[in-house]
Amino acid sequence: MEMRAKQEKPNDGSTDMSDSENAKNIFIQFKDNVIFEPDSAVIKPESEKVLEFLGECFASVQDDISLIMIKGHTAKSPYSEVDSRLLSAERAGNISNYFEYNAGIPSTMLLPMGLGNNFPIADNDTEEGRSQNRRVEIAIINKNSELSRNADFLRAMGASFDTGTQKSGGIPQ
Repeated sequence: MEMRAKQEKPNDGSTDMSDSENAKNIFIQFKDNVIFEPDSAVIKPESEKVLEFLGECFASVQDDISLIMIKGHTAKSPYSEVDSRLLSAERAGNISNYFEYNAGIPSTMLLPMGLGNNFPIADNDTEEGRSQNRRVEIAIINKNSELSRNADFLRAMGASFDTGTQKSGGIPQ
């Protein structure tokens, strides 16, 4: 099972992420078949522990989170007969539902997106490349980060965030 996580570093050299001046976003990427079998949107039972752990982490800091974007990606494969956009959307939706129903994350904080095979990170002509392109990316956007205050980003996501006192992910209801 391969998972990569990256946290943006504070610009001032400190490592304290609790200070709103230093609030940054976290990006997690699951490679290949970590969560799903090929051509399936059913979460593998052995992957539920990872999602449970992430859900608990998100729930413990949910007051600091504006948005959790879950992006499903597929590879362009000559052997697959499934619609890549539908499959990627269903996968992202199933992970979103898992966080909502099992970790209690409000649906207003979750944004599942199925991107199909439109954003490859490797060559789809090889199995190794297709394996890299099959992935799930999760972006945790902090309420106090620059991104959550970026008007272009908010328009692109179709929402606006209130980084004040709202606890529903900051998206007006």
